[in-house]
Amino acid sequence: MTAICGLWNRDGRGADEDCARMRRALKIYGPHRGGQWDDGCTSFGIQHFRTVPEDRFDRQPLVGGGGRFVLICDVRLDNRPELAAELGWPFERIREAADADYVLAAWEKWQDACLDRLIGDWALAVWDAQKRTVTLARDAMGQRPLFYHTGDGFFAFASMAKGLHALDGIPVAPDLGTVRDYLTTAPMCGPNSFFEHISRVEPGGEVVLHADGRVETRRWHDWSRIAERVVTDDTACIEEFRAIFDRAVADSLRSNGAVACQLSGGFDSTAVAVTAAEMLAAKGKRLAAFTHVPHQGWQTENSGGRCIDEGPMAAATAAQFPNIDHVLVDSGDRLIGADLDASFYYCEFPALNICNLVWANEINRLARAGGATVLLNAGAGNMTISRVAPERLHELMASGRVFTWLREAVLLCRTHQMGAAGILWQTFGPWIPPRLIGVLRKASGRPVLALSLFSAVNPKLAATEEFRRHLRSLQFDPSFAPHRSLRRITEFGLTRLDILSLQNKGDLAAYGIDHRSPVFDRRLVEFSLSLPSRMWLRDGQMKWLYRQAFRGRVPDAIMRQKKNGYQGADWPERLRRSASSIAMTVKTCREDPAVQSLLDPSVLNTCAEDIASADLTARENLWRYRIKLLRGLSVAHFLRKASHRN
Repeated sequence: MTAICGLWNRDGRGADEDCARMRRALKIYGPHRGGQWDDGCTSFGIQHFRTVPEDRFDRQPLVGGGGRFVLICDVRLDNRPELAAELGWPFERIREAADADYVLAAWEKWQDACLDRLIGDWALAVWDAQKRTVTLARDAMGQRPLFYHTGDGFFAFASMAKGLHALDGIPVAPDLGTVRDYLTTAPMCGPNSFFEHISRVEPGGEVVLHADGRVETRRWHDWSRIAERVVTDDTACIEEFRAIFDRAVADSLRSNGAVACQLSGGFDSTAVAVTAAEMLAAKGKRLAAFTHVPHQGWQTENSGGRCIDEGPMAAATAAQFPNIDHVLVDSGDRLIGADLDASFYYCEFPALNICNLVWANEINRLARAGGATVLLNAGAGNMTISRVAPERLHELMASGRVFTWLREAVLLCRTHQMGAAGILWQTFGPWIPPRLIGVLRKASGRPVLALSLFSAVNPKLAATEEFRRHLRSLQFDPSFAPHRSLRRITEFGLTRLDILSLQNKGDLAAYGIDHRSPVFDRRLVEFSLSLPSRMWLRDGQMKWLYRQAFRGRVPDAIMRQKKNGYQGADWPERLRRSASSIAMTVKTCREDPAVQSLLDPSVLNTCAEDIASADLTARENLWRYRIKLLRGLSVAHFLRKASHRN
């Protein structure tokens, strides 16, 4: 990874000293080598973190096009062979080329039309001396962050907000609109970031600044443009899916150091781990696999029917591969909320689930102590490789294919994949008005899904019609009714992943660990998105394509399991042990003006005071404490830090 930054003083002032300040602020994200290009009022800088072998050839900033272009990029390319062939490079050129060299050559040949040819995780900036423009762009999955600021007579950009905050003209302050939407778990849409006066380049987006101050934004990649493919040969489709997945895993293994992975007892991480283990074994290398388990002495509490200890299942998987070193991680005495200050400093956003920070950071620490520089994960793989696809039931009924719907419904019941009530809900739920959904849930004794149940957002704010219209404009439904199509729910989910780039960048700085997710490979996501829903739900089997593709590779015990894993299932006891520190944090936050405007401090205060006496095993308290309290606490902490009032 590389932290990049730049400054263009359109009023003619020198930019080199300010760019150097930005680089110093970003050095934690790139301590291995620094570089800077200056041309009077324009300056580009980088701080390099070497994560792949070819990084030793990286000499950014790069100048090309006969002096016309200056390029800096935060990049790991996964299609080097294909790009080299398109560029007509000889073997000698390929052998000593950094990923950034590929990007510059592609820009020289195709300019911004090259963006669609760059497969991997990247963010870039290009100065065009001929057009006098600065172009910023990010990869389709948004796995590398990039922010910018347009000021009075100047334009600046940086990989992380602290690079921009190093400049005198950009004060540190939270963007209340973005934080408000985040608190409701609405998708991130538009250019606003978590900080006021700082915009983000959106995933798959391009921003061009002109000399007259105009800022043009466009999307070079749009998920909705991916056409649904017609599958006439299931076997060929399965083989293609498996080949794309294997390529994604193989490309993720390119590293300067050892590779480790997260391994739960679930479908996604197992597929990544066993595939990586086979590939590394062929090279005589080992794979450390980390599984979080409840800490010793923890008494089992209500888990809602989920698997609370994935250790045994993961251990059984690891035991089948001689080169997997399996490590059980119980996070010892780590407390919930203890990592908030560090998270703000390194990641610069309010963590969505601070329960998971406990074990995720412990795995980061242990992986680095063991010599790993890359940690593979499979988060949100249920959107790409193991889709459940209950939306197909509604699709079948809506298209009048009643007999096919009936057959699937019967088989789902017979295989115990779904009950009759769930089938009816998924089939007819999209047609039910939101208000009636609440009535039906209440009549059946289930909680009414609304913002007040899972979000600590200020109820006066949530009740306004303006805010409700805003949520509708984001296509966000707080009642979480079933979606009408698998395609729509997947595209919606892809808009919620941008924060992963901030988390990954922060973990690199804090632990020296480069997080990589093969299941987010753009080639794999596009292939998965293009498939009809029948490839995921068929013959009463959910995850149908996954089961076909990984039969014989993923252990049968994993394939047969019906319970979802529950990472951090020991949260009730950790919460009780953290009660005093949580109460103190809430107390210091509740008088903050920004906190009062966005959150309901009384709810946070009541929850914090009642932790010791509350029945944390009750279903309603899962929402109230693990989600409502802790997410509210994370946001409140961020608001105070970002307002310099902490």
